[in-house]
Amino acid sequence: MYQYAYRIIVPFVLIFLVYCMPIRRQMYLKDAKRNTIKEHRTLDTTILLKEFSYRLKPGDYISVNFINIINNEYDFSKISTINNNQNQGSNLQNNIIVNDTGCVLIPVLGIVSVSGLTIKQAENLLQAKANTMLNNIIVRVRIENFVVYMLGEINKIGPLTSPKDKLTLMEAIAISGGFTEYGNRENLKIIRTEKEGLVHIYYINYSKLDILSTMQIYLLPNDIIIVEPHRVKNIKQYSLPNVTLVVSAISLILLLAANIRIFAN
Repeated sequence: MYQYAYRIIVPFVLIFLVYCMPIRRQMYLKDAKRNTIKEHRTLDTTILLKEFSYRLKPGDYISVNFINIINNEYDFSKISTINNNQNQGSNLQNNIIVNDTGCVLIPVLGIVSVSGLTIKQAENLLQAKANTMLNNIIVRVRIENFVVYMLGEINKIGPLTSPKDKLTLMEAIAISGGFTEYGNRENLKIIRTEKEGLVHIYYINYSKLDILSTMQIYLLPNDIIIVEPHRVKNIKQYSLPNVTLVVSAISLILLLAANIRIFAN
């Protein structure tokens, strides 16, 4: 009887041990050249990051802020604007859309082509145009629709708005509270709409250090990041309770069999 019990219980125990998540599976950005956990934790590494700057495209929304160097030199509240979100007395032009031709319509400055420009380049262009019409003015440009969406095994799912025009995958994960207990660092997806009707899915292994030297480390507006669950989640949430139930049932049967044998003798 006991021999049969061991044959049943041992496989379940082995399954449990195999699917326990080791420390290596929970580590971020592992260097393939290092063999031990101690090496990963104690040796410094230098990575050369690729340069990246987001470029404006049709459909983007920007804000343009005109700042008086000399207080109240210009009253921007009297400037008519095409957008309905501007508060009276404000010098901030909110949610100006880049139209299908790549242009924006800005009060005073008129129509300006910004498609294909970085935020800094667009800012310099608008500053140059403002300098021909106004004195003592500083122009600041900001993208307003830099939003990505976090899904899956992440502690804070939902939309994430970037405070700047550059957002890395590492920053997005950190702002979202990091991975959950079951987040699979080796299996992330970035779903990106390249253009209308074309969607590209990037598969990212966040446990490898070389991800930092790829362009996929930089996110784009409307990216969807999905963190897949590790298989240990299914084991712990579904299989393990059943294993416990089976082991308990076997233990009960063995106990009853032992008592019956005692009484029989």
